Amino acid sequence: MYKMKIKKILFWLFVAFVSFLVGVLLMNFIIMPLIVRQGNIVTVPDVTEMELTEAEKILKSMELEPYIELFDYDPAVPENYVYRQEPSPGTELKASRSVKLWISKGQKEILVPYLVGLPLIQAENILQRFELKIAKIEHVETDSLPPGKVIKTIPPSNTPVRKNTEIIIVVSKGSADLEGFPMPNLFGRNLAEIEKPIRELGLIIGNIQYIENETGESGEIILQSPQPEVLVSPGDTITLIVTTVIVDTVSVPDEENP
Repeated sequence: MYKMKIKKILFWLFVAFVSFLVGVLLMNFIIMPLIVRQGNIVTVPDVTEMELTEAEKILKSMELEPYIELFDYDPAVPENYVYRQEPSPGTELKASRSVKLWISKGQKEILVPYLVGLPLIQAENILQRFELKIAKIEHVETDSLPPGKVIKTIPPSNTPVRKNTEIIIVVSKGSADLEGFPMPNLFGRNLAEIEKPIRELGLIIGNIQYIENETGESGEIILQSPQPEVLVSPGDTITLIVTTVIVDTVSVPDEENP
Protein backbone atom coordinates (compact mmCIF):
# COMPACT_ATOMS: atom_id res chain seq x y z
CA MET A 1 0.00 0.00 0.00
CA TYR A 2 2.80 2.36 0.98
CA LYS A 3 4.71 1.51 -2.22
CA MET A 4 1.64 2.29 -4.34
CA LYS A 5 1.39 5.79 -2.86
CA ILE A 6 5.06 6.47 -3.59
CA LYS A 7 4.61 5.34 -7.20
CA LYS A 8 1.61 7.64 -7.62
CA ILE A 9 3.56 10.58 -6.21
CA LEU A 10 6.51 9.90 -8.50
CA PHE A 11 4.16 9.53 -11.46
CA TRP A 12 2.50 12.89 -10.86
CA LEU A 13 5.85 14.54 -10.25
CA PHE A 14 7.01 13.20 -13.61
CA VAL A 15 3.82 14.43 -15.30
CA ALA A 16 4.26 17.86 -13.70
CA PHE A 17 7.90 18.07 -14.85
CA VAL A 18 7.04 17.05 -18.41
CA SER A 19 4.13 19.54 -18.48
CA PHE A 20 6.45 22.32 -17.26
CA LEU A 21 9.07 21.46 -19.86
CA VAL A 22 6.50 21.36 -22.66
CA GLY A 23 5.10 24.70 -21.48
CA VAL A 24 8.54 26.34 -21.59
CA LEU A 25 9.18 25.03 -25.08
CA LEU A 26 5.76 26.17 -26.30
CA MET A 27 6.32 29.64 -24.79
CA ASN A 28 9.82 30.09 -26.30
CA PHE A 29 9.27 28.66 -29.74
CA ILE A 30 5.59 29.16 -30.52
CA ILE A 31 3.74 31.61 -28.27
CA MET A 32 6.39 34.37 -27.97
CA PRO A 33 7.19 34.44 -31.72
CA LEU A 34 3.46 34.73 -32.41
CA ILE A 35 3.21 37.68 -29.99
CA VAL A 36 6.24 39.42 -31.53
CA ARG A 37 4.94 38.90 -35.04
CA GLN A 38 1.67 40.62 -34.23
CA GLY A 39 3.47 43.75 -35.57
CA ASN A 40 5.41 43.70 -38.86
CA ILE A 41 9.21 43.78 -38.57
CA VAL A 42 10.89 46.22 -40.97
CA THR A 43 14.51 47.11 -41.67
CA VAL A 44 15.31 50.76 -40.96
CA PRO A 45 16.41 52.47 -44.21
CA ASP A 46 19.30 54.92 -44.53
CA VAL A 47 17.81 58.42 -44.83
CA THR A 48 20.94 60.42 -43.93
CA GLU A 49 21.93 63.08 -46.49
CA MET A 50 18.31 63.15 -47.70
CA GLU A 51 16.04 66.19 -47.73
CA LEU A 52 13.67 66.09 -44.74
CA THR A 53 10.41 65.68 -46.69
CA GLU A 54 11.92 62.87 -48.77
CA ALA A 55 13.22 61.11 -45.64
CA GLU A 56 9.81 61.38 -43.96
CA LYS A 57 8.10 60.01 -47.06
CA ILE A 58 10.39 56.94 -47.17
CA LEU A 59 10.02 56.19 -43.47
CA LYS A 60 6.22 56.46 -43.57
CA SER A 61 6.05 54.20 -46.63
CA MET A 62 7.76 51.54 -44.46
CA GLU A 63 5.27 52.09 -41.60
CA LEU A 64 7.86 53.90 -39.45
CA GLU A 65 7.25 57.23 -37.72
CA PRO A 66 9.83 60.01 -38.35
CA TYR A 67 10.60 62.04 -35.24
CA ILE A 68 12.69 65.21 -35.44
CA GLU A 69 15.11 65.10 -32.53
CA LEU A 70 17.07 68.31 -33.24
CA PHE A 71 17.71 71.13 -35.71
CA ASP A 72 21.36 72.19 -35.61
CA TYR A 73 24.05 73.87 -37.72
CA ASP A 74 26.25 71.59 -39.81
CA PRO A 75 28.56 73.23 -42.39
CA ALA A 76 29.02 69.93 -44.24
CA VAL A 77 25.29 69.22 -44.78
CA PRO A 78 22.85 71.49 -46.70
CA GLU A 79 20.00 73.17 -44.86
CA ASN A 80 16.95 70.96 -44.15
CA TYR A 81 18.83 67.70 -44.83
CA VAL A 82 19.18 64.75 -42.43
CA TYR A 83 22.71 64.40 -41.02
CA ARG A 84 22.04 61.73 -38.36
CA GLN A 85 19.42 59.10 -37.55
CA GLU A 86 18.65 56.67 -34.74
CA PRO A 87 18.26 53.66 -34.89
CA SER A 88 21.04 53.24 -37.43
CA PRO A 89 20.32 51.94 -40.95
CA GLY A 90 19.83 48.18 -41.14
CA THR A 91 18.28 47.87 -37.67
CA GLU A 92 15.19 45.62 -37.49
CA LEU A 93 12.28 47.46 -35.92
CA LYS A 94 8.57 46.84 -35.38
CA ALA A 95 6.24 48.83 -37.62
CA SER A 96 4.86 52.08 -36.16
CA ARG A 97 8.04 52.64 -34.10
CA SER A 98 9.79 56.04 -34.25
CA VAL A 99 13.04 56.86 -36.05
CA LYS A 100 14.83 59.93 -34.64
CA LEU A 101 16.19 62.43 -37.16
CA TRP A 102 18.77 65.21 -36.74
CA ILE A 103 18.25 67.98 -39.31
CA SER A 104 20.89 70.44 -40.54
CA LYS A 105 20.29 74.18 -40.40
CA GLY A 106 23.13 74.57 -42.88
CA GLN A 107 26.14 76.76 -42.33
CA LYS A 108 26.01 79.11 -39.36
CA GLU A 109 25.55 82.74 -40.31
CA ILE A 110 28.08 85.44 -39.39
CA LEU A 111 27.31 89.11 -38.79
CA VAL A 112 29.51 91.45 -40.86
CA PRO A 113 31.68 93.27 -38.28
CA TYR A 114 31.60 97.06 -37.86
CA LEU A 115 34.75 98.38 -39.57
CA VAL A 116 33.94 102.05 -40.21
CA GLY A 117 36.84 104.32 -39.21
CA LEU A 118 39.40 101.51 -38.94
CA PRO A 119 42.62 101.45 -40.96
CA LEU A 120 42.38 99.24 -44.04
CA ILE A 121 44.98 96.76 -42.79
CA GLN A 122 43.18 96.30 -39.46
CA ALA A 123 39.85 95.86 -41.27
CA GLU A 124 41.35 93.17 -43.49
CA ASN A 125 42.73 91.38 -40.45
CA ILE A 126 39.33 91.40 -38.73
CA LEU A 127 37.54 90.04 -41.81
CA GLN A 128 40.12 87.26 -42.00
CA ARG A 129 39.45 86.28 -38.37
CA PHE A 130 35.71 86.20 -39.12
CA GLU A 131 36.45 83.86 -42.08
CA LEU A 132 35.11 86.39 -44.58
CA LYS A 133 36.79 87.18 -47.89
CA ILE A 134 37.55 90.54 -49.49
CA ALA A 135 35.99 90.88 -52.93
CA LYS A 136 37.66 94.21 -53.71
CA ILE A 137 38.74 97.50 -52.17
CA GLU A 138 37.28 100.72 -53.51
CA HIS A 139 38.90 104.11 -52.84
CA VAL A 140 36.73 107.21 -52.83
CA GLU A 141 37.40 110.86 -52.02
CA THR A 142 35.90 112.15 -48.80
CA ASP A 143 36.74 114.79 -46.22
CA SER A 144 34.83 112.97 -43.45
CA LEU A 145 37.60 110.44 -42.77
CA PRO A 146 41.40 110.50 -43.15
CA PRO A 147 42.88 108.54 -46.06
CA GLY A 148 43.23 104.81 -45.50
CA LYS A 149 40.21 104.59 -43.18
CA VAL A 150 37.19 102.41 -43.91
CA ILE A 151 34.07 104.37 -44.92
CA LYS A 152 31.70 101.41 -45.24
CA THR A 153 31.42 97.77 -46.22
CA ILE A 154 29.13 96.07 -48.71
CA PRO A 155 27.13 94.29 -47.30
CA PRO A 156 26.94 96.73 -44.36
CA SER A 157 27.82 95.82 -40.78
CA ASN A 158 25.50 93.49 -38.84
CA THR A 159 24.26 91.88 -42.05
CA PRO A 160 24.00 88.07 -41.58
CA VAL A 161 26.15 86.26 -44.15
CA ARG A 162 27.69 82.81 -44.60
CA LYS A 163 31.33 81.94 -44.03
CA ASN A 164 33.63 82.90 -46.96
CA THR A 165 31.17 85.55 -48.19
CA GLU A 166 33.00 88.20 -50.23
CA ILE A 167 32.93 91.71 -48.73
CA ILE A 168 33.61 94.99 -50.54
CA ILE A 169 35.55 97.54 -48.48
CA VAL A 170 35.16 101.21 -49.34
CA VAL A 171 38.18 103.22 -48.15
CA SER A 172 38.80 106.96 -47.96
CA LYS A 173 41.55 108.41 -50.10
CA GLY A 174 41.01 111.82 -48.57
CA SER A 175 40.35 114.92 -50.59
CA ALA A 176 42.33 117.51 -52.48
CA ASP A 177 42.28 119.71 -49.36
CA LEU A 178 44.04 117.15 -47.17
CA GLU A 179 47.82 116.95 -47.19
CA GLY A 180 48.78 113.31 -46.73
CA PHE A 181 47.29 110.64 -44.49
CA PRO A 182 48.39 108.82 -41.33
CA MET A 183 50.91 106.03 -41.85
CA PRO A 184 49.36 102.65 -40.93
CA ASN A 185 50.75 100.66 -38.01
CA LEU A 186 52.54 97.62 -39.49
CA PHE A 187 54.23 96.34 -36.32
CA GLY A 188 53.69 92.62 -35.80
CA ARG A 189 52.15 92.09 -39.23
CA ASN A 190 53.52 89.68 -41.79
CA LEU A 191 55.22 91.20 -44.82
CA ALA A 192 53.19 89.09 -47.25
CA GLU A 193 49.93 90.37 -45.70
CA ILE A 194 50.67 94.09 -46.01
CA GLU A 195 52.28 94.34 -49.45
CA LYS A 196 49.02 94.56 -51.40
CA PRO A 197 47.17 97.06 -49.12
CA ILE A 198 50.30 99.25 -48.92
CA ARG A 199 50.44 99.43 -52.73
CA GLU A 200 46.72 100.25 -52.81
CA LEU A 201 47.43 103.26 -50.58
CA GLY A 202 49.92 104.46 -53.18
CA LEU A 203 52.93 103.85 -50.95
CA ILE A 204 56.13 102.20 -52.15
CA ILE A 205 57.95 99.55 -50.15
CA GLY A 206 61.61 100.47 -50.51
CA ASN A 207 64.44 98.99 -48.49
CA ILE A 208 63.69 95.82 -46.52
CA GLN A 209 66.26 94.71 -43.96
CA TYR A 210 66.13 91.18 -42.57
CA ILE A 211 67.17 90.29 -39.02
CA GLU A 212 67.60 86.69 -37.92
CA ASN A 213 65.31 85.68 -35.09
CA GLU A 214 65.38 82.35 -33.26
CA THR A 215 61.90 82.58 -31.74
CA GLY A 216 59.77 84.80 -34.00
CA GLU A 217 58.25 83.62 -37.25
CA SER A 218 59.72 84.59 -40.57
CA GLY A 219 58.39 87.74 -42.26
CA GLU A 220 57.24 89.58 -39.11
CA ILE A 221 57.66 93.37 -39.28
CA ILE A 222 59.48 94.65 -36.18
CA LEU A 223 60.37 98.20 -37.30
CA GLN A 224 58.99 100.63 -39.85
CA SER A 225 59.76 104.06 -41.18
CA PRO A 226 57.82 106.35 -41.27
CA GLN A 227 56.39 105.60 -37.85
CA PRO A 228 52.62 104.95 -37.39
CA GLU A 229 50.34 108.02 -37.67
CA VAL A 230 53.02 110.13 -39.37
CA LEU A 231 51.45 111.89 -42.38
CA VAL A 232 52.46 110.32 -45.68
CA SER A 233 51.32 110.82 -49.27
CA PRO A 234 50.91 108.51 -52.28
CA GLY A 235 54.34 107.91 -53.82
CA ASP A 236 56.18 108.00 -50.49
CA THR A 237 58.65 105.19 -49.81
CA ILE A 238 58.66 103.18 -46.60
CA THR A 239 61.46 101.16 -45.03
CA LEU A 240 60.87 97.93 -43.11
CA ILE A 241 62.88 95.66 -40.83
CA VAL A 242 61.64 92.10 -40.99
CA THR A 243 62.52 88.89 -39.16
CA THR A 244 63.89 85.82 -40.88
CA VAL A 245 64.33 82.33 -39.44
CA ILE A 246 67.84 81.14 -38.61
CA VAL A 247 68.70 78.11 -40.71
CA ASP A 248 70.78 75.57 -38.82
CA THR A 249 73.69 74.20 -40.82
CA VAL A 250 75.31 70.87 -40.09
CA SER A 251 78.93 70.43 -41.09
CA VAL A 252 79.73 67.15 -42.81
CA PRO A 253 83.11 65.68 -41.76
CA ASP A 254 85.64 65.10 -44.49
CA GLU A 255 85.97 61.33 -44.90
CA GLU A 256 89.52 61.68 -46.23
CA ASN A 257 90.60 63.69 -43.20
CA PRO A 258 89.04 62.04 -40.12
